[in-house]
Amino acid sequence: MSTPLELEDPVSLETLRKRQAELYERWEHRDQTLGDDYPSIPEFYSGRHVFITGGSGFCGKVIIEKLLHSCPNIGNIYVLMRPGRNGQSASDKLKQMIALPMFDRLRKDHPAALDKMVVVVGDCMRPGLGISAEDRRMLADQVSVVIHSAASVRFTDPIMKAARMNTGSTVALVELAREMKNLKALVHISTAYCNTIHNPTYERTYPTEHSYKDVLKYIELPDAHVLDKLGHKFTGYQPNSYVFTKALSEQVIKEAGKDLPVIIVRPSIVTCALEEPIPGWMDNLNGFAMFWAVVSKGIQRYAYLSRGNDMKFDLAPVDLVGKLTILASWARGTDQPLPCEAGDVQVVNETCGEVKPTTMTMMLEVFDKHLADRKVAYPNVARYPRLVALQNYPLYYVLNLLYHVMYGAIVDALLVAFKQKPQLLDVYRKIENANQALKYFQENEFLFNSDNMWRLIAMVHPRDRETYRMFNRENKVSDWYEISRDQLLGVCKYALREPIRGQEDLDRNARIINMWWWAEVCLYIFIIGLATWAVGIW
Repeated sequence: MSTPLELEDPVSLETLRKRQAELYERWEHRDQTLGDDYPSIPEFYSGRHVFITGGSGFCGKVIIEKLLHSCPNIGNIYVLMRPGRNGQSASDKLKQMIALPMFDRLRKDHPAALDKMVVVVGDCMRPGLGISAEDRRMLADQVSVVIHSAASVRFTDPIMKAARMNTGSTVALVELAREMKNLKALVHISTAYCNTIHNPTYERTYPTEHSYKDVLKYIELPDAHVLDKLGHKFTGYQPNSYVFTKALSEQVIKEAGKDLPVIIVRPSIVTCALEEPIPGWMDNLNGFAMFWAVVSKGIQRYAYLSRGNDMKFDLAPVDLVGKLTILASWARGTDQPLPCEAGDVQVVNETCGEVKPTTMTMMLEVFDKHLADRKVAYPNVARYPRLVALQNYPLYYVLNLLYHVMYGAIVDALLVAFKQKPQLLDVYRKIENANQALKYFQENEFLFNSDNMWRLIAMVHPRDRETYRMFNRENKVSDWYEISRDQLLGVCKYALREPIRGQEDLDRNARIINMWWWAEVCLYIFIIGLATWAVGIW
């Protein structure tokens, strides 16, 4: 799977610019034939009860917070949660979640809304979502909007686990939805990367090589572990178990569309929040968050990109994904005109690459600028942070060995000598595993058609336009620097939970980083002097 994919419809830069202008034109000149005599989002959700899976996940929490903050008269939001480890109850997990900084805005503006979050004890890995008969009847009687956000996003999960979590839970949710007496919308959150063999990926479902029913039967066999040993002989063109099972889940939803009001949303790479609930909010180290964390900590200095620094990545801020998911539920529930092919279901690609592409060159520039301006400086760095992206693999291999593996071995040896737990080599092992898991996505550039996303944005009710504002039309460099600063700091404060309270802390961290720089310069001078002396003696 290492051969770069060829685009079905090659797109030039000029074509992309025309496309950008066309999309913005559609946004600014909303189709007036829709009129304004349909409910706004708060009006649609007034008195409605919502059931959400994956509500404790990154996207799920943002969706819940946005619903409660923007829809004051919404009913209860029933959150599927399993009990935690070490005997922690699901209710205690919810209380712990509500205490997060991302709910501070809601605590300040609408504190009573926090009580509308209600736990439903269950587990997506169990039959029927592990929901009790009593809770099942309650959900069937009360719920009219369902958002299926739960998923295992690990690329390296065994097929048996990924299929049970991602595909099996979708089947169970559809069965529950069929019992709901007042269902208006079922939103399934998929991924833009589950059909990458089709490049660009359009807003439609695509056939899979296996039936989801067959795969769910296979994983119940005694020797189901053999599926992982078969690898691509079983998963076909899909690069990992995550996208393989998410594609199967889309087939479940397509089939459910025959009798249920369903809609599929496909975010691309979900990253830190732009504005809501907190600029830069990020509570995990998945995807680019881990990359920026290890780079900013001085752990990783070199990265390999076979297609060079101008390769585009499609990053979708989590608040944009949350808004579009709510907007999709509203559009489906109010029967807004989103086109789809006959026999298919409505699909929305929640992607930003058509108007806000991100390249490695941009990342390198903002990283260097923020470090030089002391606007982003992490505490407890392993050494002076810097990042170089290489297209030459032999050179990357040598530098990776010298500056990552050998450095990690030396640091861990010193930690052991001082009776501390070694940890850096383990971090490098995790980085290498992540690089292998992401190799397919690093070697290929993907494009997505997002017409329905722009239709959604265009049909937003006039009263919702400020609350559900998506993009800033002007793509200023200064805006990009400010956004990237918030996101880098967000990873530090919320994902790594490092104490940064203001510019004073950043200045102190920057001074320490500068000391690391001088220490490294002195070390190089010493090594060069020692080598010169040794050559002279020899």
